[in-house]
Amino acid sequence: MLQEDLREMIDAGAAKFPADIVICNGQLVNVNSAEIYQADVAIYRSQIVATGDVSEYIGPNTQRIDATGKYLVPGLIDGHLHIECSKLSMTSFAKAVVPHGTTSIISGLDQYVVTSGLEGVREVLDEIDMGPLKVFWGLPFITPYTLPQSNVGFNVTAETHREVQKWPEVFGVWETVSEFVENQHDDVMKAIELAREIACRYSAAHQ
Repeated sequence: MLQEDLREMIDAGAAKFPADIVICNGQLVNVNSAEIYQADVAIYRSQIVATGDVSEYIGPNTQRIDATGKYLVPGLIDGHLHIECSKLSMTSFAKAVVPHGTTSIISGLDQYVVTSGLEGVREVLDEIDMGPLKVFWGLPFITPYTLPQSNVGFNVTAETHREVQKWPEVFGVWETVSEFVENQHDDVMKAIELAREIACRYSAAHQ
């Protein structure tokens, strides 16, 4: 987030700008305190800027949504998902899970990588970018996951990580299988090193 955007969001949080949307009369599920209570929610530029009594955030063009009888819950994150096993496109998968509260997933997109390489993964990531589902993608540490290593499909190596860990969609390494770590496989050790050096820095830069 640029400094000017950050300043704008701080001002929005101080009610210096009217909210774009206010959700009224809902029951807020506070996942920090394990409480459920009535609270309104003010949203500015797709970010929550206030909860509770948000009357001062309402302007003439603020959209009001009546949530009477409904619960307001933070988006759920599926922490480990092989989405390819659903046999659905990313668009169809999002249509299936987002209405039920799952707004983000963590996945390696393994089989896309193995069967279609980086070009195919790029198409999948572009499709994800057009939809409502957030995908935190970790490049598989190596593909295929076999010892001895198979030559069937796209092989992810340390050099692949050197390139791809700089992509803005990448958040590190996905699913480091214990056998490869225990045997100190050269490409796996290098992938972990590169992820620590590159992805952590780039992930923070692209927030």
